[in-house]
Amino acid sequence: MTTEVDVTGHVDDSAELAGYESVTRTQAAGFKSSKGAFVDVTTSVVWSGGKIAGVDQTYNRTGGAATGEMLKAWGFAGVLTEALVNHYALDAAEKAWKSGRCVDLKATTTPSQRTGLKPSTAVSILAQPVSKIDGKPVGGTVTATLAGESSVDPAGSPVPADATFAYVAPGEKDKTASVSLESRSKRGIGKVDVAFDTKAVQGWAIDQTQTPYRFTGVSCTSEKGPWVIDYAIQGVPGMVGGGVIKVTFPGAPAVVTTSPLKAMGTDKGEFKAAGLPGGVRFAGAAKATLTPSADAFTMGIRSGGSATGYARSRSRTMAWPESGFTLKVQQAPAGSCPSPG
Repeated sequence: MTTEVDVTGHVDDSAELAGYESVTRTQAAGFKSSKGAFVDVTTSVVWSGGKIAGVDQTYNRTGGAATGEMLKAWGFAGVLTEALVNHYALDAAEKAWKSGRCVDLKATTTPSQRTGLKPSTAVSILAQPVSKIDGKPVGGTVTATLAGESSVDPAGSPVPADATFAYVAPGEKDKTASVSLESRSKRGIGKVDVAFDTKAVQGWAIDQTQTPYRFTGVSCTSEKGPWVIDYAIQGVPGMVGGGVIKVTFPGAPAVVTTSPLKAMGTDKGEFKAAGLPGGVRFAGAAKATLTPSADAFTMGIRSGGSATGYARSRSRTMAWPESGFTLKVQQAPAGSCPSPG
């Protein structure tokens, strides 16, 4: 006996199975015991409202010595197979769409900073459920649940997607909390946890390579500095050297300053390189930006002016075209800064 089962399920806006239709085709033969009898049966089942809403069985073809009792037996076998296949197939599919395999719930916060928040900081959370298949919005609703101190609004109530929630950080230092978001739609369930804390950040650090330079620096005061960033040439045969960039951001993150970076190089504004004993002196101006990013902050520096190279008794000055680079500012590794007294 062979059986083919086609199942079409229907999911409601709460990601629950609302119903299904199945079509089962059973073909069987009994050449030995039934003297060449064979039968071809199609069974259609409609399930709705938590129960069987309709069953229809059609004998497409019978032949040989097939008896009424044999047709009923093989037809029942097809129904039983259909029930077993539907049970396991639908159960597996339901586990998949409820596990988050089908929906990606994206959570964006404003401000983007989530750790080291000042007590009672207000944060806006935008929850956007999208399909993992095509990246398109799936609609439905999103529910937020708070674990920890302070508040999230609305809490525990489904909000139409895309959904915005108002979160307030704990009112004291060194506290943690998280907001669990769950989206439900006809495409399935999406989940994400957004963690927050009011712990004091133990310094900020830069450690990044942008060929041919490696930039390193630590600010134990603030992400705004003061920064003393060392850079060194690496990966260039026959050349060594480096310098220092000093920069302090007087305003809040994302504020652009056009003040000159007076020490673009060492403290004397020099860049030392092998083969040029006198070094290279940079003259000009630069501007820097500090922008919140998903990881922490992004520091951008652009400079332009002139560079004078000194080699023993002669020198040469050339234009320094405007150029720039971007550095990641992240929380410093443990032990990078002294613990607060």
